[in-house]
Amino acid sequence: MADGSHLKVVCYATAAEVPQEVWLQHEGPGALYGSVTWFQLAEAVGTRLSYLVVHNQPGGQAFGLLPVLLTPPRPGGSYDQVRRLLGPVLGRDLLPSVWYPTLIAGSWNSNLAVLPALPANEVKLQRAIWNALLSAVKRIAVERGTPCIALPFLPTDVASVLVDLVGEQGVFLLTTPNTLKEIRSTSFDNFVASCKRNMRKMIRRELRIFNEAGLEITIEPLQQVLEEMTELVLHSNSRHGGVTDREKIQELLMAQSQVLGDQMLSFCARRQGRLMAAANVVVSHQGIYGRTFGSREDRGNHMEYFALAYYAPLRYGIEHGLRWLHGGPEAYEAKLRRGFELVPLWTLFLPAAPLTSAQRTLIRHHNEAELERWRHWFLQITGRPAPAPWGEKGEIMRTLQQLASISG
Repeated sequence: MADGSHLKVVCYATAAEVPQEVWLQHEGPGALYGSVTWFQLAEAVGTRLSYLVVHNQPGGQAFGLLPVLLTPPRPGGSYDQVRRLLGPVLGRDLLPSVWYPTLIAGSWNSNLAVLPALPANEVKLQRAIWNALLSAVKRIAVERGTPCIALPFLPTDVASVLVDLVGEQGVFLLTTPNTLKEIRSTSFDNFVASCKRNMRKMIRRELRIFNEAGLEITIEPLQQVLEEMTELVLHSNSRHGGVTDREKIQELLMAQSQVLGDQMLSFCARRQGRLMAAANVVVSHQGIYGRTFGSREDRGNHMEYFALAYYAPLRYGIEHGLRWLHGGPEAYEAKLRRGFELVPLWTLFLPAAPLTSAQRTLIRHHNEAELERWRHWFLQITGRPAPAPWGEKGEIMRTLQQLASISG
């Protein structure tokens, strides 16, 4: 069986039906997004999924898991990867018949695909499990008439495995990174003291402005501030181009509150009892996951965004012995200056039709240009070369070399 013979893929309709042993058992970075609770939340807001699980025989030991989203991605949303990511790269070469509609696999409503660990030190079996899962996804795509499959937000170690597995059948694009901060300090004051002089001054200045605005931070379960939070998110989204359907916003917040319970917290800024701004987070798997921010005023007016989305969660994490603060995408300069690292991510596309040589050249040029853009960005912001993953001998460069050797 070590060579992967006798493997069988079983499709489950709900997260509760999936064998417990294939869900993530560790508490590393991003583990929430590979947990049964996270996908039960997906189901609670009406998302339809299939869960593909590999067994060594019918009813036997379960190995790998790959969730597949049967609900199409929202046009223009973060999971509409063809329009958001591939379209600008291929331009006129983006043929709808090859890429639309797209079947999404591997994650839901997150910025990091965290897939269960496969059997350690058994390379042949790992490859066989991935082959079985991808073959099953392709069958679903054919049944549903979707010519393209996308696995978004893959960390580089997973992308590297899949490069060797899918070869020229796959299209790998370097996408926007995730942000992560490891919590190492023993107190918030020690964290501030450990920062470099300019950053230390910036943190103290931002917190002083926040405090002088007459704002008080409270930490409340989301279920206690649902109505207030709905209005804040609606108000913020109307200014910043987010979802403005009040019912959809409230539906998601209510589902988060019901499924995640006390794990779903709101870091609130109140003035004389009135909620002025709030950041929603999930506390789970030894980490804090930033999810939603809402404010009655622009983010920078009284430093509510920094106080509620960065400093208050960090203080909470230190006081509760947590290990990670997950910042998500965007606001990269602000997060980098506050001690976050940028985690490179990839999206894998599996189109039904092969790419032309010209299209592959466009893809290669995009990936090389993206890496160079981020390197220049790091140098411009910090005055130092890019950190290891982004460097000349880093994991991104090694993956690009893998891709080059395959397309050879």
